[in-house]
Parts: sequence; structure tokens; C-alpha cells
Amino acid sequence: MQRFPVPWRSLAWNTASLAMPENVPVHNDYGRMLAETGIFSLAAFIAMLTIAYRNLTYALRKLTDPYLSATASAFRLFLLAMMAYWFFHEYVMEEPFVSVLPFAFSIILKRMADRQDESDAAEAPA
Repeated sequence: MQRFPVPWRSLAWNTASLAMPENVPVHNDYGRMLAETGIFSLAAFIAMLTIAYRNLTYALRKLTDPYLSATASAFRLFLLAMMAYWFFHEYVMEEPFVSVLPFAFSIILKRMADRQDESDAAEAPA
């Protein structure tokens, strides 16, 4: 379990004293990402979550195939559930193969919605 120093007790991080009371364990992915990689990576991760959610919402609005709409809805719910789960558990950095699924499928479904939009525009009489 990753630990980071509490600023009001200790200004230096000593790896030999991980069991000392001035070190607080990190119990969620957002805090762990902040402790291990910094504020910029946390901001990038939150931006990725926002973009994935926007992609899935866009795909859900644009797709007309009921199977693809249900898939977009399921992955949007999966992303929301994982965002809540990551707040209480350390998971993203330890299980990256499952964590990448909502991001990857948000890109795929958005591309499918764009392609469907283009084909609908090409078929529409002018």
C-alpha cells in the first residue's frame, strides 16, 4: 500500500518509517495517483475520464442501432461505476487491462457514431 507524508507532522518522506503515525495510507486510486505521480497526472486522468464520458454520451445520442445504443449505455454505466469504485479502492494502477476498457470502447463507439452520421448525411437527398 502506498503511503504519503502528512504535511503537518513531517515535511520529509522517510521510507524507513512507513509504520510511523505521521504517514497515512492511501486507500483510493485518485490519492495514490496524486502521491505517486503528482497533480499533473491526476489532472490528465480526470481529463481522460471526462473525455470518455463525453464520447459515450455522444455515441448514445447519435447511434440508432439498438444493440450499439445498449452497448454505449452499458459502458457509460460501467465508467460511472468504476469512477466511484476507484474512489474507495486502489485498482487502476494494479489492473490496467480492465481499467482501459471504458476508455477504449468510448473511442470505438464515438468513431462508429461519427461513421453512422457521415453515412446518414451521404444518403440524405440534397
